[in-house]
Amino acid sequence: MNKPDGILVFLHQNRGLMQFGHISNFVDDIKLHRIDWKNRLELEAVLKRVQPDEVYHLASSSNVKQSYWFAEDSLDSIYLNTLRMLDGILNCVQKDVKFFHPSSGEMFGSVLTGEINEDTPFRPCSPYAISKACAHWIVATYRETHDLFACNGIMFNHESPRRDKTFVTRKITDAVAKIFVGKQQLLELGNLDAFKDWGHSRDYTEAMWRMLQRGEPDDYVIATGESHTVREFVHEAFRFAGVDIR
Repeated sequence: MNKPDGILVFLHQNRGLMQFGHISNFVDDIKLHRIDWKNRLELEAVLKRVQPDEVYHLASSSNVKQSYWFAEDSLDSIYLNTLRMLDGILNCVQKDVKFFHPSSGEMFGSVLTGEINEDTPFRPCSPYAISKACAHWIVATYRETHDLFACNGIMFNHESPRRDKTFVTRKITDAVAKIFVGKQQLLELGNLDAFKDWGHSRDYTEAMWRMLQRGEPDDYVIATGESHTVREFVHEAFRFAGVDIR
């Protein structure tokens, strides 16, 4: 985020402080605080010391597939972490603070209508989506009951070069690059006809910031409004690299 003011980054202790190669180009410009998200005292100690103006609560698991294997961990890292942060803000920050929570388009599940908006009912179909829906509603509840400036951004897929290679977009682009230089021959994927709304993380981050600059807190869908299949993504990636698909 190329905005004035600092950005505070919390890291879960299990990941350690050495695993930030994906932010290595700007890691020296931010202040890192290593905490255990399950330890309320550690979280509240940092909040008391820092007294943030804006909180972008992005620390949670983000892999839908893995949430089936670790459903309890998914609920803890998404919903309970959000609850701990909200309580920490109310208990420890001695000024008005603005809070952003990244909800997910996965909460809508298999919506049959052609258009999705903020009024579309949730139909979560995975432990990840259920956890996101829980977090979404606790943010909305705290906004109403505690008069907290808290916003949910219902975010669809947002991609960047920093995306982990376990996600299909980076799996595709990584394979295309290796095939281009002769280090790989095959690309194996699942459902090629799955539709996704892919945007760029830079645009989504801008939207997050803009939501907190508005006069009143609210919830917004953050998406491009266009859906494409995985098959289309594959063809475009190979076309861009000048590699024929067989």
